[in-house]
Amino acid sequence: MASQEAATNSRAKLCLHRLFELQAARTPHRTAVHCKDRDFSYGELNRQANQLARHLRRLGVKPDLRVALCAERSFEMVVAMLAVLKAGGAYMPLDPAYPRERLCFLLADSAPRVLLCHGPAAQSMMKQLSGDLESQATPAIVLEESAPLWAQESDADLSAADIALAPEHLAYLIYTSGSTGRPKGVAIEHRNAVNFVHWASECFSAAELARTLFSTSINFDLHVFELFVPLCKGGSVVLVGNALELLHSAQNVTLINTVPSVAQVLIDAGRIPSTVETINLAGERLKQSLAEQIFVRSAVRRICNLYGPSETTTYSTWVSMPRAEGFKAHIGRAIANTRIYLLDSSGNEVPAGSVGEIYIAGQGVARGYLNQPALTAERFLPNGRSGAIPAGRTSRILGPPRSSSQSARISHRAGRDRGVFGRARRRARSRRVGSRR
Repeated sequence: MASQEAATNSRAKLCLHRLFELQAARTPHRTAVHCKDRDFSYGELNRQANQLARHLRRLGVKPDLRVALCAERSFEMVVAMLAVLKAGGAYMPLDPAYPRERLCFLLADSAPRVLLCHGPAAQSMMKQLSGDLESQATPAIVLEESAPLWAQESDADLSAADIALAPEHLAYLIYTSGSTGRPKGVAIEHRNAVNFVHWASECFSAAELARTLFSTSINFDLHVFELFVPLCKGGSVVLVGNALELLHSAQNVTLINTVPSVAQVLIDAGRIPSTVETINLAGERLKQSLAEQIFVRSAVRRICNLYGPSETTTYSTWVSMPRAEGFKAHIGRAIANTRIYLLDSSGNEVPAGSVGEIYIAGQGVARGYLNQPALTAERFLPNGRSGAIPAGRTSRILGPPRSSSQSARISHRAGRDRGVFGRARRRARSRRVGSRR
């Protein structure tokens, strides 16, 4: 127990990109990224990211400053994401397909120090927003044109101490859709992402992560699993435009991480590759019929159902469904260093079988919403409950939005793992949920 706690404390002192750097040092010649019939090694990815990071430092990027990233899905996009982290900044994805009004809002709200672009669509967006960028004094860099500017930089790792970077600094900023009002910039710190990556690296084997499909847009937080988990455990990411490319192009992948509706399309078309060992499903309710079809119509060995809002770093609960056990009608139990509470309107824990609101505490709880202190104070609450995960900001608890009307329930089943039953939504009715440390 003492050695396990020491290892946890040691990991907590690292930043997200440092996990990748340590893996790159161990396996520099292993393939890190497969993209468009090309393989890029860990060493190559790390060296290029270090060079771009030094250029970003010269442009003033430092801890907690944002760097906007609008890039086609390419090796250069991965280089840029790692470079921003290495420079001490936080990457903020932009989708050129967004309406101009949303793009202008995101740029104004996040106030990026630099905008990185790659690909024709990104360059077109940059030209359309040139006036806004000039008014904000935000330099825009086209990666494919400007590479000579940093080609002569050192390709050695940067020291976190030299750039005064700590796990409490921002790693990335993900904006919500804004469907219920103003888009919210969810501020995720390195320590949040590191806890998530370490949990996943312990719960998913090297064989499962060996060739992980990287298909989710970086504007959605599922990408954190698809990119950083395999790269921090020696796996390769197979980078594609989106998961539906499997309908037309066979890929040698071992893990797919997507939403149930996409998995349904793939299984209906018989396009789940025979090499896939595990399918992760999140973001939508998982129906028993889909899980059963996956096991019947593919060679998949297990399905994982995962739940969590962006505010708690991608996933907060999970349940593993090996083929031999079949479908499980709940969203499982908390991931590492996370605790789930079901509370009534007075803030008291509900008894077994009762309906309550889901509150989430632990090391995945984000810093809050960028530039929205009132909403942050409303949703990210002090957590004085006994048994809460201690240390720093992890003593806070994420509560539901005021408009929440979603439900699930807590129940007890003798002799079985305990987990949250019902729909993976803001209110829950289920059995008692504990933390996994």
